[in-house]
Amino acid sequence: MSDPLASLLDQAADDALGLDLSGAVDFADLEPGQYLAIITKVEASTSKVKEDGSGGNPMLTWSSKVDDDTSPFNDSFIPRAYTVTAGVKPRGLSGAAQWIKALGHDTTDPSLRFSPSSAVGQHVLVTVRLDKRTGYLEVSKVEPAPTADPLG
Repeated sequence: MSDPLASLLDQAADDALGLDLSGAVDFADLEPGQYLAIITKVEASTSKVKEDGSGGNPMLTWSSKVDDDTSPFNDSFIPRAYTVTAGVKPRGLSGAAQWIKALGHDTTDPSLRFSPSSAVGQHVLVTVRLDKRTGYLEVSKVEPAPTADPLG
């Protein structure tokens, strides 16, 4: 008869994964502030449905990183931003509107068509703050990237 504990330990050893996490991103390296950022990915998905039945709304997930050679945080990843794009009160759409407006689109146009892939590689000015409730960094504001001075 085999030892159940030994069997569990053997199974755990068989399920062990070899992981190289040496390049893991630590958001603690980034400080609250305003950064020139490049959008690296925009994914369309659906928000999670909650127990009360709310949720299940279309959303965009924005990934970006600092793109400023003068910043000590250059190439640091910025926490992802999750923005709902429909199915909520107008105020709930403000996050998506900020990102899309920062990319130069007229968000007051009800016939607006936006391709998430068109945002990749575009620059925006992102404000990152520390959420006092959760203790995590989050994107609190997105604005158009400053343009170069044509006279400079």
